[in-house]
Amino acid sequence: MKRVIIIVILSLVGINSKGQDLQVLLDSSTYYWNSEKYKEAFNLLTQAVTESKKQYEAGIANSASNYAYILNQMGVRLYMAENYETAESYYNAAIPIYKTIQGEGGADYLVCVNNLAVCYNDHGLYNESLNYYAYLLSNQVFLESQGASLYQTYNTAGICAYQTDNYELAKEFYKKGIDLLNENFEDYWVLTENLLVLENSVANYAEAYKLL
Repeated sequence: MKRVIIIVILSLVGINSKGQDLQVLLDSSTYYWNSEKYKEAFNLLTQAVTESKKQYEAGIANSASNYAYILNQMGVRLYMAENYETAESYYNAAIPIYKTIQGEGGADYLVCVNNLAVCYNDHGLYNESLNYYAYLLSNQVFLESQGASLYQTYNTAGICAYQTDNYELAKEFYKKGIDLLNENFEDYWVLTENLLVLENSVANYAEAYKLL
């Protein structure tokens, strides 16, 4: 099973359940997941998805946020199991619900969009991933929420842009990431090397030489 590698993927809020049923299912699923009993964990989380959907469709108070939360949780678990396509379907289901509830500045909305961007990237769907990263990196609320880890998002977005031959955009992202660091950080050199590879690939040797 795949371990967590997504930045901010677990920045999740508490759930406001109508009763104890959803919370029990979620807590039990987490227990089994942490015990590496993945089949049992998925079965319980699937039950939570089904129950929260029923409440959402019935218009019960707080059911929209509950449903979106559980959809995102399922996406996270499926991503960790490297079931990218199905994970993407859950993220895509959660995002419009979060957008309706919170708007484009909502913390949970932005986390879920970021999760989808990362999932598309690891799935090798670089165009789709780049579209979401470009959106996130133009969202001031998202930029402010990333803190010291923002350079990592710029690096991943740069890789997506490079993979789709969007070299100028990749260069922009790499440089913004580099500007957030100093030479004492290992990741400064990771970003610099990525930029060096890019400059060489487009035969911009003078710029590449400056990075040596």
